[in-house]
Amino acid sequence: MKTYKLTTLFLLFLFFCGEVKAQEVSYKITTDDPDIKNLTIGLNVIDFNAYSANTSINYNIYGNAQLGKLFQADVDFKRSFNDITAGLYSPEDIGRSHEIRLGGRFNLVNTLHKGQTKVVLSSHTSGNMRYTTSIQVPSTSRRILSLRGGLQNYRNICDLSSMPSEGDNIMYYKDAAGNKTIVKDGINFETLHYIVNTSGIYAGLSYQTMVNVIINADGYGKRSRSFRNDFYADVVLTPLVSYDISTNAKQSAYKNIDLNNDYNSKKYFGWRAGWQFFMGRKIGLTSKMEIGQQSGNYQGSFYMSIGMGLGIGVNMPGLTKFGNKKQE
Repeated sequence: MKTYKLTTLFLLFLFFCGEVKAQEVSYKITTDDPDIKNLTIGLNVIDFNAYSANTSINYNIYGNAQLGKLFQADVDFKRSFNDITAGLYSPEDIGRSHEIRLGGRFNLVNTLHKGQTKVVLSSHTSGNMRYTTSIQVPSTSRRILSLRGGLQNYRNICDLSSMPSEGDNIMYYKDAAGNKTIVKDGINFETLHYIVNTSGIYAGLSYQTMVNVIINADGYGKRSRSFRNDFYADVVLTPLVSYDISTNAKQSAYKNIDLNNDYNSKKYFGWRAGWQFFMGRKIGLTSKMEIGQQSGNYQGSFYMSIGMGLGIGVNMPGLTKFGNKKQE
């Protein structure tokens, strides 16, 4: 135990010495401009959505365009390429779940701040340890608090057990005699599927931080730190909610069941909180995470999603910076 403590103290000492040495490196700041790009597009090639009504694996494309000092435009499109719910008994034409958001932001606070940013000078791996040498440099960050909102459409695939029990997702319809009847495949004893379609609006707040600094450090050359953080929270209202039964070739007896009745509740309100991250000056890594309650299906509405991929940030001619000047 004594040897372990001495080793730990020695490693901490080496780390401290490395940090001190890094701070003594001479460098020159060549760029300090958080408004280096006015268009950011992210492609999360893997977006995992854990949702009790339909767990899915998706791809997610989202973008943000700066429209001067006061406004921004947003687009967010997600489509699944694997719906866990769409299984063995699902119809061939059941399609995929998707979500579309088209919106914008009005910037309430849009300011520049002076501070410090950590720039990595070098890093290497030895054994199971990764060693990094970094330096704190003066930098300018842009911070924006915005009202955000827009239109939203959501399509989700859900299933109904052939042998429903307590805790399962259960739907009802009126049979030929007008009686309340549970929806289940009592002929083939196979899973029935239905589609939830919702359309509405969302509104909320976002807080963005942007940094882009490039230095030329003696002995290390050009090094940079460029990132964009975006935290947001929304409330969602979807007054248009519909349930549509989706049957396979052996379930034609259930094809015309009407699920839009007084027995099956609909969830018109929802909420979400999320974080988007873009790292890199032009091409870099992206990440996006969300939690919330999805409107539409009244059962199992809580969800959590996480995605990772690549993004691109550019200065697009015709768009403007947050400084409200046209790009050169």
